[in-house]
Amino acid sequence: MNRLGLDFLNRICQDEMFCLDFLVNSGIISKPSTCIRCFGPVSEKSSVHFKCTTKNCRKINCIFWNTPFAASKLKVNQAMELFFLFTHDAPSKFVLDTKRFSSATVSKWFKVYMDILTNDYSYLETKIGGEGIIVECDESKFGKRKYHRGHRVEGVWVFGLVERTLERRLVVKVVEKRDAATLLPIIRGCVLPGSTVLTDCWRAYNGIESELGLEHGTVNHSINYVDPLTLNHTNTIEGTWNGLKMKVPARKRTKKLIISELIRFSWNRKNKAQKWEAFLEAFRRFNI
Repeated sequence: MNRLGLDFLNRICQDEMFCLDFLVNSGIISKPSTCIRCFGPVSEKSSVHFKCTTKNCRKINCIFWNTPFAASKLKVNQAMELFFLFTHDAPSKFVLDTKRFSSATVSKWFKVYMDILTNDYSYLETKIGGEGIIVECDESKFGKRKYHRGHRVEGVWVFGLVERTLERRLVVKVVEKRDAATLLPIIRGCVLPGSTVLTDCWRAYNGIESELGLEHGTVNHSINYVDPLTLNHTNTIEGTWNGLKMKVPARKRTKKLIISELIRFSWNRKNKAQKWEAFLEAFRRFNI
């Protein structure tokens, strides 16, 4: 982001009215054209309030109705500053210590942030691979006690698919089982025709070529990590597991909590070159 962009962003985060104008002009929030109670015409009373002109109604309509800003004690510019910090993975301690937000406020707005990302993740169906592209697949267990000590965590299996490209586009899904009936439909739904799928020798993958019609290569991890003859390997997905496990705290490695962490990791990977712009677009879709 150039200096002009940083100055613009600083104004969004510091100037309430500038931020409000930005949100309206960007289509993230919209001025009401009719009353939410009687659907009659409204007139502008202030920058955020619009009064119904129907004689028997006269309801005051707020520009923030039906948006995450409704009934919030934070100013819009403060909320947008929090969104920017969340988008760029600012540590919680930094947010709490330097921005003077309460932990309850940070938690509340982080939930809103994750709702926006989850909606965006669902809106944009993810398919990876394509003609001549290699897709690596693997499963990994999240959550276990170290040396059988500490808080008990049952753990959860996650199935991952990642392109061997510069973008390393990624799909990760929580799975109940690691059998063919579970994994093959995910591959069918997420991998584009023309892809080459590389896996280890787990028997659930045996139908990739015969049932899915995709080229399939394997590497036997009980012997080596790179097949000396074909040079097949799954190092890209193994590296992804390492990065993901560094991001997911041990307390969130449960079926209930891990899904949001997977969505956030996948969304960040997909939009790493322009996170803020992608978030604004996701926010715009969230309010449609």
